[in-house]
Amino acid sequence: AVVKELQDRLAGYKVEYKDLVAQGEKIKSEITTVKAKVDRSVRLIQNLTTERERWDRDCAGFQEQMDTVVGDCLVSAAFLAYIGYFNQSYRVMLVEKWQDRLQELQVVCQPELSIISYLSTPTQRLQWVADKLPSDDLCTENAIMMSRFNRYPLIIDPSGQATEYLLTHYKSKKIIQTSFLDDSFLKNLESALRFGNALLVEDVESIDPILNPVLNHEITRQGGRILITVGDKEIDFSPAFTIFLSTRDPTCHFTPDLCSRVTFVNFTITQSSLTSQCLSKVLRSERPDIEQKRHDLMKLQGEFRVRLRTLEESVLQALNSVKGNILDDDEVMNSLENLKVEAGQVTEKMAQSETVMEEITDVSNQYRSFAAACSRLYFTLESLGDVHYLYHFSLQFFLDIVDDILSGKGKGIVPGQDSDDDDEAKHSQKHLLHLTLQLFYLTYKRTTRGLLIKDQTAFALRLAQLFLEDSDDSLPYDQLDFLLRGKGGLEEADVPASLEFSKGKRLLLATLGALPAFANLTSHMSSNVDAWKRFANPNLDDDEQKAEEKADGGAKEASLSVALPTGWEDEKASTVLRKLQHLLVVKVVRPDLLPEMVRVFVDTVFGAGFRAQTDQVDIGSIVSDEINSRVPMLLVSLPGYDVSGRIDALASELGKRVGDEYKSFAMGSPEGYELANEAVRRAAKRGTWVLLKNVHLSPSWLSRLEKSLHLTVPHKDFRLFLTMELSPKVPVNLLRLSHVMIFEPPVGIKSSLVRTFTSLPARRVNKAPVERARLYFMLSWLHAVVLERLRYTPVGWTKGFEFSEADLRCAMDAVDEWVDNTAQGRANLRPNQIPWGALRALLDQIVYGGRIDNEFDQERLEAFVSSLFREECYDMNFALCQTFDDEQRTFKPLLKIPDCATFEDFRQWIVDMPDMKNPEILGLPHNAELMILEAQGRHICRELQQLQEDAHEAEANAHLGRRASIVRRGSMDFRSSAAGAGMKRQSTRSLLSQRPAWMTAMYEQVAGYLKRLPQKLSKLSRSPNAMRNPMFRALEREVNVFAAHLVLVRSDLLAIERVLTGRQKPTADQRLMIKALQKDQLIKSWNAYTVEVMPIGMWMDDLAARLEVLAEISDIVQNEPASLPAFPTWLGGLRVPQAYVAASRQYVAQTHNWSLEELTLKVTVLSDDKKNAPVTPEEKTDSFLFTKMTLFGAGWSDGHLAITNEVAFHMPPMRFHWVHTPLKADGTKASVDSDNAVRVPVYLNSTRHDLLFHINLEAPAGVAKEVWSQRGTCLTVWNSNI
Repeated sequence: AVVKELQDRLAGYKVEYKDLVAQGEKIKSEITTVKAKVDRSVRLIQNLTTERERWDRDCAGFQEQMDTVVGDCLVSAAFLAYIGYFNQSYRVMLVEKWQDRLQELQVVCQPELSIISYLSTPTQRLQWVADKLPSDDLCTENAIMMSRFNRYPLIIDPSGQATEYLLTHYKSKKIIQTSFLDDSFLKNLESALRFGNALLVEDVESIDPILNPVLNHEITRQGGRILITVGDKEIDFSPAFTIFLSTRDPTCHFTPDLCSRVTFVNFTITQSSLTSQCLSKVLRSERPDIEQKRHDLMKLQGEFRVRLRTLEESVLQALNSVKGNILDDDEVMNSLENLKVEAGQVTEKMAQSETVMEEITDVSNQYRSFAAACSRLYFTLESLGDVHYLYHFSLQFFLDIVDDILSGKGKGIVPGQDSDDDDEAKHSQKHLLHLTLQLFYLTYKRTTRGLLIKDQTAFALRLAQLFLEDSDDSLPYDQLDFLLRGKGGLEEADVPASLEFSKGKRLLLATLGALPAFANLTSHMSSNVDAWKRFANPNLDDDEQKAEEKADGGAKEASLSVALPTGWEDEKASTVLRKLQHLLVVKVVRPDLLPEMVRVFVDTVFGAGFRAQTDQVDIGSIVSDEINSRVPMLLVSLPGYDVSGRIDALASELGKRVGDEYKSFAMGSPEGYELANEAVRRAAKRGTWVLLKNVHLSPSWLSRLEKSLHLTVPHKDFRLFLTMELSPKVPVNLLRLSHVMIFEPPVGIKSSLVRTFTSLPARRVNKAPVERARLYFMLSWLHAVVLERLRYTPVGWTKGFEFSEADLRCAMDAVDEWVDNTAQGRANLRPNQIPWGALRALLDQIVYGGRIDNEFDQERLEAFVSSLFREECYDMNFALCQTFDDEQRTFKPLLKIPDCATFEDFRQWIVDMPDMKNPEILGLPHNAELMILEAQGRHICRELQQLQEDAHEAEANAHLGRRASIVRRGSMDFRSSAAGAGMKRQSTRSLLSQRPAWMTAMYEQVAGYLKRLPQKLSKLSRSPNAMRNPMFRALEREVNVFAAHLVLVRSDLLAIERVLTGRQKPTADQRLMIKALQKDQLIKSWNAYTVEVMPIGMWMDDLAARLEVLAEISDIVQNEPASLPAFPTWLGGLRVPQAYVAASRQYVAQTHNWSLEELTLKVTVLSDDKKNAPVTPEEKTDSFLFTKMTLFGAGWSDGHLAITNEVAFHMPPMRFHWVHTPLKADGTKASVDSDNAVRVPVYLNSTRHDLLFHINLEAPAGVAKEVWSQRGTCLTVWNSNI
């Protein structure tokens, strides 16, 4: 019993223990569950807290976005609808104006709204870049507009970048590229409309009306079909259809009707966008790791934002679908966990992105100088189009240069370049400098092939200026401004009189001496008179000059900087800046040395090998290495110089079979157009060569050729060569598409003779009679002289007459005919039997004279022909040209005719002939070269000024618009407030302080012009007696014209002042005026009378001087008309000087009641010995006194013309006396001049474009009259140096 009891108790204890164990396990399980729930709840709270913080931030940002959504959407919509036509700076300006306007209307918008970020995603932008869209803001904005349009886009795409992007981006939509010239255009349009393809229509300068229904979205619905009418057909319209219109002409104007139906998208490149593109290129090449990081960063930003958005949506969906206890839902917990992890990764990545962005920015800044140099270089190439109609270079041309540099093709182009360096940082900087040098070298090398020789120096100087920008040797603004626009002030420099500087030089020296770097210049001149006198004298004795050159150890070119006295320069200036200072001094003291000093400066900046790159041109390497099948080669030559033989020789050298692999056609007739078109089409398919000659004769056909070439995808071996003479009618797009090379014949008499005798067959020259060979040589010599004198225009000839090799061939054919008819087969022909009169008439009246339209040029040609083609040319010592002996004051032979009788002898004599550059060979004064060099110097400065980039042009226009709106808004706000009722208008001083520096400088410039000009020019008072006076009528016309012109100029200047101070919104005309003032050019509307090309400041001085003279003359005519003849009148100050001289003749005829035909002009030069000579009563009443006339090609001494070394001689006052010479019975009149008098033309200015009249001047008896004509002796009534 006890055992059983114990057993029962034990069993009870076991059950109890089991229950307790179960309860313990249950408690443990509950503890574990509760702990897990607590942990989950903690994690949930933490996760939700983290999300809440992030969502709170997002909600706050969302609230800010909601507050600005209306304004942001308005700005974005306006951006998409209106802004596509404008360039980048105008877009920024317009967005700012819109935001200002919204602020006035109390519509909130983001102040720093990024249109790109607002309207596109990083993923989209990456895809666009992958589709060959340039990675700059301008192109990205344009891509946004082309993806969000309502009206079909019309794209302005000069560079072709948009076309390349569209063809890649819409490749999946089977985009079709076509144009209105395409025969299958209508078929392509219908297909795209029906199947929903993309269509790119190029060259839409004029829109085909068949597109009107498409642009207007004129669709109709019939049943379930959507239809559109094209022509006379109804076509099914697919909603997926897209059309893009494109033009490569940035100057094209479209009708308002079309503008309202399309969305303009302007891809015209800007400096900032090109800088971004080039920066991307150099980073991809030099630092691909950094470019990859930037790409990955943009990609990560887009991917993580998308991932976060997906996780947020999954969490919200999981929370929304929870059933029961949320702590028991593993899906929600896992989603929240994943979201936390992803958010943490995003935060970490974003933190890392800041570091990556700093690294990207640092590295980008290292290469930004290279990218900026690229941008400045390209826009310099663009500005070359203002210099010459032939200078147009495409963006692809320049980008090819950049790509070649980055790919390593520029290595070795810079002499002595060595990139080895142990210091990595220094090596990187040195490497960047090497890249930049290679860029400038290669740009100069390739660009100058398409430039005339006269323009290459200014281009090299511009490149040197660009290379020095942002460096320690950057050209100081004040010195650069003096080089470009330097003009004298009102005070003269205090320099010794023994230096014999003209007034113009002393005025320039005063201006130059005012610059800080030239503070010691005038004092140095005073203390070193002899050195400066030797340097300043261009007519230094030849023997002395040679001795100096020998002592200096070099020729004039090498010793130029040594010959210039030194010791006055800024001691702190570098070598480059010292050369610049030398350049400015040379411009003032020795302007004829300016071209050479520019070359010295360029060599100092780049090295001696920079300009030498242009010495040799290998067409073969260019064809094989630099151009591809889509780029034709355009070979341009001067008239009469054929370069097609170079292509023939190249084709022969490469084994191209003529007629099969190489074909040539001469253009000029419509019959040849179709043949040329067919030949080009076949060659493009087969990969052969085609040469089209003289394409300048077919300008209209060239436009069609260019458009067809643009659409053609040719064989890789296809090459198209075009030859032409200089012609402004060639389409600009063809010039941009082509690789242009300009060929100029070598200068010099010897080069011309060599060309002639190289092209002449020996048997023709040696044909009997033997005298024929000498006639051929005389023709060749005359032709060489005629052509070479063109270099000295307007001294050699007054204008560039189109003499050519055809004239020489025609003359030789005529000589053959005359000689053959006279010789009748005989082996010899006596010189006196040659028909000299017929030959001279043929040459000076028909062959060469037929191209001349100036009587004094005709007289000059006759002088050459008569001096060469005469019996004496067969004498042993016959002089081909003469030189003036200063000591004996006589002419001596300079070069005698060779004693030759055969072709071989003449050719050998020409080969052995020294390459003489003496202008006396051409009959010109020996100092004529100085005139040409001075003209070249002025041309360099003027061209350099044209090449100055409009660095702030667009920003200037934008600033002008902003300033006007700010002033107007400020005045509007003021008017709306009672507190400001008595406030005055903003002062000019306060407005000046808000403007950029260039506007302040221009304001002061305009204010100076207004001070310089009088307020008005009083008009003459009419009376019956005054109106009968011819002098009064002539002067009244002058005064009325200049009075009206003064009103126009002053009103324009005052308007520009108001624009610059922001008081007036600029008009289109005023913007052009400001642009002209920025470039120091004459405003077109002010060009009311003929003047030389000059800076605007000099033009203002000239206008002020003219107005002063007219005011003085008007006062005399009004009050003391009888004293007018004795008043020294400046003819050059009148608008029509010849009318004034004619009026003086009428005045004398009317006074004495004489016939005009009975009056003869006698001119007396009032030199020192005649100034006090008694004046006869007739001379007192019948003569007029004129001053400030300049004599070229001669001087005046001892009462007659004289051979002189001076380039220009300022004549003393000249008396024009109208002498009464009654007509004789035979209709002739008695001469009032001696037999030695020569006719001298009188021109308006030194350009010799405007012939006014001629006068007779006394000449010495010992000098032939032909000499004065050959020397280009003339007078001008206006001269810039007076």
